[in-house]
Amino acid sequence: MTRHFHDYVDYDFTAHFEDELDEISNGEREWVPVMDEFWGQFSGQLEAKAKVDRGCPLPDEACPKCGKELFLQSSKRGLFIGCSGYPECDYTRPFGDRPPPGEDIILGEDPATGLPVKLLNGRFGWYVQIGDMPEDKKAPKPRRASWPKDVPHEGADLAMALKYLSLPRSVGVNPETGLPIVANIGRFGPYLLHADKFKSVPKDFSVYDISLADALKVLAMPAQRRGGAAGAASPGKELGAHPSDGQPVVLREGRYGPYVSHGKINATLPKSIKPEEITLDEALDLLSAKAAKIESEGGTKTKAKRTAKK
Repeated sequence: MTRHFHDYVDYDFTAHFEDELDEISNGEREWVPVMDEFWGQFSGQLEAKAKVDRGCPLPDEACPKCGKELFLQSSKRGLFIGCSGYPECDYTRPFGDRPPPGEDIILGEDPATGLPVKLLNGRFGWYVQIGDMPEDKKAPKPRRASWPKDVPHEGADLAMALKYLSLPRSVGVNPETGLPIVANIGRFGPYLLHADKFKSVPKDFSVYDISLADALKVLAMPAQRRGGAAGAASPGKELGAHPSDGQPVVLREGRYGPYVSHGKINATLPKSIKPEEITLDEALDLLSAKAAKIESEGGTKTKAKRTAKK
């Protein structure tokens, strides 16, 4: 499991997936896109493992551990050389200057603790971590931070890693309230925490180095809803009135793609329907199917039950 399905036994995967399941249970997310994404990746990996693609053989070299043939293989971390006798023989070594699968990429030493700063690849992408994961699951986990998806991890160095690990970061004290302002990144992006309230950081500022003066400007901005440009909710495109109550049926763009809404019922657009071409009749069919599905579930989710009865 650790060698072939490392991502799925990683603490990072478990924590993230539990968050997604909580959001589904609370009615904040659709369960089908979540499971579709999970199964699409997992089934593909199962198929790849079933084929036992051992890569290219190295006929001029034998395994120094057991004498069997060696193969040039690939993983998410790049190419490596492994023994054809796996799992009986677990010999691997880097190909070139890349570490073999399962070995950490050490970027340097944390000046505050003296522990190694590592670049790792998990279920949800690359991340940096200070120290090792403890064997005792009840022990405190090491400090870690996601590597930004728009920054190539190939150029990772210690300075960049320490920058990403600097959060949560104290920005300063609000002179009007005397309370601290903390910058951090959460589930919905970068934010400022002040007086037990959260405020999204606009794209014009960097959460890693936003100044106290700029933080005060952000806190003074009018509150906006999550999603859409600059954090504002998109009003969407009205397709027409629903025949049952005359309320508008609206096409919107959400975090997980386009969807249509009527009242509290939301229905995701299938890939076969283009958002710019959807008609009112098609939207009504999607909403009707979604309402029927919620009703058929028998109200197992409190929020879904209330919505279905509206």
